[in-house]
Amino acid sequence: MTKTKRTQIGKIPEDWEVVNLGAIIEYVKGKKPEEMIDELKEGYLPYLSTEYLRNNRKPKFAKTSENIVLTNEGDLILLWDGSNAGEFFIGKEGVLSSTMVKIQFRKGDVNQMFLFYLLKTRENYLSGQTRGTGIPHVDKNVLENLTILLPPLLEQKAIAQILSTADKAIKKSDGIIAKTEKLKKGLMQELLTNGVINGFMFDTTVFGNILDKKIDINKFPKKFDYYITHIQPDELNKTKDKERKKKLLRFFKEIRKEELSTESFVLNYSRLAKAKLGNGKILEELRKGNLKHTEDALIGEVAIKKDLILVTNDKILLNGVKALNGQAVTLEQFLSGEYKEFKDTEIGKIPNDWKVKKIKEISKTYAGGTPSRSIIHYYEGNILWVKSGEINKGIIFDTEEKITELGLKNSNAKIVPKNTVLVAMYGATAGKVGILKVEGTTNQAVLAIPNDKNAFDYNFMYYLLSSKTQKFTNRTQGTGQPNLSKILIDNLIVQLPSLLEQQKIALILSTIDKKLEHEKSRKQKFKRIKKGLMNDLLTGNKRIKFRG
Repeated sequence: MTKTKRTQIGKIPEDWEVVNLGAIIEYVKGKKPEEMIDELKEGYLPYLSTEYLRNNRKPKFAKTSENIVLTNEGDLILLWDGSNAGEFFIGKEGVLSSTMVKIQFRKGDVNQMFLFYLLKTRENYLSGQTRGTGIPHVDKNVLENLTILLPPLLEQKAIAQILSTADKAIKKSDGIIAKTEKLKKGLMQELLTNGVINGFMFDTTVFGNILDKKIDINKFPKKFDYYITHIQPDELNKTKDKERKKKLLRFFKEIRKEELSTESFVLNYSRLAKAKLGNGKILEELRKGNLKHTEDALIGEVAIKKDLILVTNDKILLNGVKALNGQAVTLEQFLSGEYKEFKDTEIGKIPNDWKVKKIKEISKTYAGGTPSRSIIHYYEGNILWVKSGEINKGIIFDTEEKITELGLKNSNAKIVPKNTVLVAMYGATAGKVGILKVEGTTNQAVLAIPNDKNAFDYNFMYYLLSSKTQKFTNRTQGTGQPNLSKILIDNLIVQLPSLLEQQKIALILSTIDKKLEHEKSRKQKFKRIKKGLMNDLLTGNKRIKFRG
């Protein structure tokens, strides 16, 4: 059990001391350099701005001279002037800013990192005691008279090491979050302009082309999936030349592939166990009444319905699939990596099979309303009521306020179905996008974009509109608070892949979001652990065992 002693600040461990900060430190203030430049060159060092120390932003570089104050890696720095005066930093090698002081020690029984962590707990107090009517600055007397607890030097070092370990875990999480956010940004740009490839379907004749041209199938990109139906091997088995048939079938088996059922059943062509009883509309469009094209049509139909890229050198089949808004390329295009064809539109180049629509063409949007605040019976009900500020949450399961049935009936608020995309139109969050995951209502500052025409995947639309946030805010109307209008959003032009491709894009991006959520949660956990450790270790509430 730890022995304690009574002091002016209460009971503390017997071997700890109570000291005034001024008794153990002295400090020197930085000076304005003669010259600063944007790029590093000989005779210049990084200038320690708050953004450089706090967020590792690229610094300016100050010319070294006798008049400036130099700092080393690990120095203890205090921001002396400005709105954030009282903030402590661990310094880097460079030139001390004129708004900062470098703290030095009068005696050697103080560990620098321990004191840094201890003083971080006093920042709010120091910033609350600043002086100056113009630019605030740290009060010298308040700083020097700060009462602090000092354990023995070895314990200081042990405490600093534990807290540094927690900081390393937080920093590692920050790095993972930054990399994941960068990955998401790049993926959104790529996926929302170029789309995804769900896989390839090979026409039967392609296998003969590959065999004749002695193409190495091991060079096919392994990142993609490859598909066939029972039609391709059935057709290969009909090859009259026995030696060629043997080579084709052996070659066919070597390709990594997955077999899919055909989407329609055609007597004398389909196998009952490997065919669906579809409506045959796409099939009939592809074969145009010519029974000789039945096998090709069955293969093309699967490619269209499964959103696969058909690889074929049959021009009739290739053009037929494209005419039905499917994807098809020649073997040569596939081998050269030209997997998709693009078209020019009013919003830039997009894949040929994508559509361009205005929001009003795919959704009947509407804003909500606010029940009268003067009637208390309109509030504290059980109907969710989303305000524009809550769109920042992204995915919305609950709201700060709820309204009653009476409030709903006596206002412009409207029921919004679950899984509806919402856009904030007014205020600081104008242009932000969210998804209402449960049924609810909104106020007049929020526009609902319901999927009432089944024209889009709501998760895809969430990411698509989120990527256009900057465009939203650039087009805000009015002065002061930014405003969007229903008309602006209704007339926004968006690109729409097939529903299957939308869902795959949304799945990829939501997987990245889950990773981000997980890492942000881990970071918060580390921060809570560090806060608890600081509360216990820096006050002596808990002691640690350490080796001398």
